[in-house]
Amino acid sequence: MLNSETTTATHTEASDASPIKSRSGTLNEGSGGREREYSPENGKKKHTKLSLFQATALNTLNMFGTGPFITIPFVIAAANPPGPHALFGYGLACFVCFLDSLVWAELGSMWPLNGGTYVYLLQVFGHNTWGTLMSWLFVWQFLISGPMEAASGFIAMSQYLSYITGITTYLHHSLFAVLFGVLALFALYRNISDVGKFTVILWALTIAAILFTLVVGYGDFNHEYLRMPSNVTEKTGPLLWSMGLCARFGVYDFTGYFDVNYVGSEVANPKANIPKAGVMTCCYVCLIYILVNIAVLGYLPWDPAQGGFVLLVQEELDSSNYIMAIFAEKLWGRGFAIFFVIIVLVTIYASCFALMLGYAMIPAAAAKNKFFYAWFAHESKPGLYDRSLLFIGALTLICCFIPLDVVIEALLTTRLLIQFIAQSVGLWVYRRTHPDVERPFKVPCYQLVCTLHIICFSFIFITTENWIVSSGLPLLEAAIFYLLLGVVAFLVFTKRKGMWPFPEPEKSDLTCEKN
Repeated sequence: MLNSETTTATHTEASDASPIKSRSGTLNEGSGGREREYSPENGKKKHTKLSLFQATALNTLNMFGTGPFITIPFVIAAANPPGPHALFGYGLACFVCFLDSLVWAELGSMWPLNGGTYVYLLQVFGHNTWGTLMSWLFVWQFLISGPMEAASGFIAMSQYLSYITGITTYLHHSLFAVLFGVLALFALYRNISDVGKFTVILWALTIAAILFTLVVGYGDFNHEYLRMPSNVTEKTGPLLWSMGLCARFGVYDFTGYFDVNYVGSEVANPKANIPKAGVMTCCYVCLIYILVNIAVLGYLPWDPAQGGFVLLVQEELDSSNYIMAIFAEKLWGRGFAIFFVIIVLVTIYASCFALMLGYAMIPAAAAKNKFFYAWFAHESKPGLYDRSLLFIGALTLICCFIPLDVVIEALLTTRLLIQFIAQSVGLWVYRRTHPDVERPFKVPCYQLVCTLHIICFSFIFITTENWIVSSGLPLLEAAIFYLLLGVVAFLVFTKRKGMWPFPEPEKSDLTCEKN
């Protein structure tokens, strides 16, 4: 994920910086890869790069935008049967995300360029070969998963708002989510020079909210609420299978520790700082989120048989969507809860704003490098890719009409395969085929790490809700179909361009004369 401070740093000066594969077979580092000096006459300052502290803070900004403030009830209710043991699935997400941070660290240390996954897939699978297809599919799936991720925040905002308005209809949630999305889209056309500073302030507010949750939760902790139900081991199969869904919510919460990889050219000493920032961010955010989940579990009853918050999810009541408002109200009443809700709304909005700004740059950068549809590369003014932004914005608004839990599950499905699993497989392949390449950071015991990484993410992937096995929503089938559609689109595009896997047509020496 990209966030607003990251994009602000590169939006006006490095719009061409994304190292997308061009037809010539080279990577465009562009202006984003160089330290720039400006003369005093033109009034511009020296372009400074991100320090390790700034890069680490950058990764956490988007991670703290939503997280457990919206997923706690869904995590506990996702277990079969529901209960605190859902945290084992959440812990699985912590473990696999830590392994994933190691993979990102090695790839980022080798190619500290702008572009992240797009660059890595090109490099590890090869130019003008399968890397070309994998990179295309990464951009292709982002056209859907990116808007879904932004929409999940807007939907959560509208549901938290219902605590204040008292209106809990589907129309209320959808229209307010759309309104928040429109406001963000409108704001992206405005001057965004102060977005970075504004986001840091919001990040500080979110940290304060998390600290408040930890202090209150552990200050009045009830150990009985952590007792698992007596029938937890009666059906082992469904229990283990449900851990995949719990882990999926965890992956949704944790993703963001690799944000700085997308703007590697903007990081000072990137071969050292990118790995450090990613791994450190993943470790401490995972720890904080586990502590927040336990704090809420120890403060609010969850048991549906006793009217706990899992019942709210099972009965699809809106109050399950603003769990932290209930948390705050129990402490100091409704007035304080409304204040707390406002803080949550502002921080989620900042996160969604950042997502839309960053994600609009991905198809635009690919298009500008002539590797994606040229339509996305249009600029209404320097650095503002209006068509790409409007496309991402329009899909975000459409996704605001989908239930929150469905959006969260669906957005991760294609990414699990094309981003997380593909990078791990690619790292393994590249280690075998290029053993002598310089690696400033090396994944320790990479065979073991990649094996566990692929197994865990594959488990989370196959436990996606599906129609064939579980008779549920066909999310898994839809994701696979969409990726296959992406392969077809890739073949049509590359056929027209004369790119791999099709040879470029030979130019004829003959000329035709006009009659």
